[in-house]
Amino acid sequence: MRNQPKRSAGDIEPDTDVPSVARIYDAYLDGKDHFPVDDEAVARVVAKTPWAKPVARFNRAFMVRAVETAARAGIRQIVDVGCGMPNEPSAFSAARSVDPGIHVIGVDNDPMVLALGRSMAHAGDGIHLVPGDVRDPEAILATLEPFVDWSQPVALVLTAVLQFVPDEKDPLAILRVLRKPMAPGSWLLLSHSSTDGTAPEVVAGVEGAYEGVTAQIKYRSDERILAFFEGMTLLEPGLVAVQDWRPGRDAVDTSDIPGPVVRLAGAVGVLPE
Repeated sequence: MRNQPKRSAGDIEPDTDVPSVARIYDAYLDGKDHFPVDDEAVARVVAKTPWAKPVARFNRAFMVRAVETAARAGIRQIVDVGCGMPNEPSAFSAARSVDPGIHVIGVDNDPMVLALGRSMAHAGDGIHLVPGDVRDPEAILATLEPFVDWSQPVALVLTAVLQFVPDEKDPLAILRVLRKPMAPGSWLLLSHSSTDGTAPEVVAGVEGAYEGVTAQIKYRSDERILAFFEGMTLLEPGLVAVQDWRPGRDAVDTSDIPGPVVRLAGAVGVLPE
């Protein structure tokens, strides 16, 4: 049963011949919801840098810390665009660990994510999983309309998502659409693969390893990543490697990870009230 994942996704028939961004990320996190073709894609990336899997874990931990921080600050609506497979910890569990009444809406375009989310009961009072593709932000906003009160602050989560939007699709314009209805006091929790701190040959190698995947990865500079936070105030420590954003109990020692380094940059911005 070479092409069977470790967990059933219901009645869907995912394409087991084409690697999926969501399933690759699941493989990075040693999850259960991917296929051999996704493992092969991961192996190609790991061959370029052993940081591939550790930095995915660092990114997930950053998301959890940022969501918890938003929840403790009083945000009661979390929208996680590109939420991915139902690995734990998730934005759902992170938010609800602070306040069980927080509304959390996950958005994803991968059919296997949506099927597994339904089968694992990511639905109920204040918990929703809805279809949406970040490359079509207007459709996402229309889908979110029944679930989000835009007159109140929301935390928009986009961790390692916009790096899969090519320049010709204008990720900054996409984010401006998603941010347009956000009330003052809303938060943006964002991470993105950065050319700053990542060797050019690694950038080229990783981008090449994603050829043939459902979406091509694109590294961008810190300057371009900071542009996503236009008009916002960045929380300390600003834009940093994800493992360095308020690590606390999650602090990691990266000295034993062999090079070359991959830098995934993350920050949290707040719309002034």
